[in-house]
Amino acid sequence: MNSKYLLNLFLFFFSAALSAQAQSVTIGNATVCAGQEVLIPVTAANLNNVGAITLYIGFDSTQVSYVSIENVDNQLTALNYNYISNPPQVAVAWSNLSSASLTQTKIFDIRFHLIGQTSSIVFKNGCEITNASLQVLPVTFTDGAVIASNALIQSQPQNVSIHEGMSTSFSTIASNAATYRWLESRDSGNNWSYLEDDIHYTGVHTSQLSLVNIPVSFNGYLFHCNLSNGSCITVTTNARLSVDSILTVGNLTDETTGFLRNRPNPFSESTEIEYYLAQNGFVHLEIFNIFGKKIFDLPDSPQKRGLNYYIYRNPALQNGLYLCKLEFFNENNRYSSFIKMMKD
Repeated sequence: MNSKYLLNLFLFFFSAALSAQAQSVTIGNATVCAGQEVLIPVTAANLNNVGAITLYIGFDSTQVSYVSIENVDNQLTALNYNYISNPPQVAVAWSNLSSASLTQTKIFDIRFHLIGQTSSIVFKNGCEITNASLQVLPVTFTDGAVIASNALIQSQPQNVSIHEGMSTSFSTIASNAATYRWLESRDSGNNWSYLEDDIHYTGVHTSQLSLVNIPVSFNGYLFHCNLSNGSCITVTTNARLSVDSILTVGNLTDETTGFLRNRPNPFSESTEIEYYLAQNGFVHLEIFNIFGKKIFDLPDSPQKRGLNYYIYRNPALQNGLYLCKLEFFNENNRYSSFIKMMKD
């Protein structure tokens, strides 16, 4: 008799414990593309004789924005809800003298707009559910999430400044992108056109867009990339291309204006780089190929006012177009000059 009593007592408490654990409210998960809306269900299990509900549901407002609560269970017609901005959360409250039975039931849906990446949707402190006698029920609250299915961009394309005739590239890195497509805008982002590989562009369907022999007319063009992982398209930030004329000398005054040239041009083995300085100062000479790679660097050296020159000799240099940059500076002024040099 004692063993049966103990067994029944054990089964009673075990059953009660299982029943208590089974009482739950759960926020669901849903996958959506950035820029779209999604319904996140809030469901209940094994909640009987419910007299009052108080829920605080929080989220990251930099990733999702709250839109509305919809599809409320018919038993909860007097459900009240309010959006609180600081910290971002939705407060939900319901009570009624007539109790509700919420067994395997969707209580309501929350509509969110996905701004960026995945965001957890969580129960905050203060959540409770009571029975008709206002006794707090031992409910388990389980969080959910709005899951972004977009490609996750880890590196955005950056602005680039070059001189006409040079080459450069824009690139992006994404962990789960399947396809890439680069676009350009010639009117500050008002209109965009898909690019195709041509004499100036290569890699338009890859993570790196390469630009070759860029004319000054491309100055101010914007570029971005559309990335797809098969279900969503993600757009990178815009990157600006700045192209300076090879003859441009920036921020010059009457006192610093000079000239820069090389003779002969084209040259075969050596060329004399000649320049005029309006003031004493320091000169830094550099030579680049059309891909922007530096092939010669003459460190800062003191120079006197007047005509100066440097003989550049490199018989092994490959034939082609090169850019020579002269940078002048002293305590009062700084400027740069550029010329094209042709090796044949």
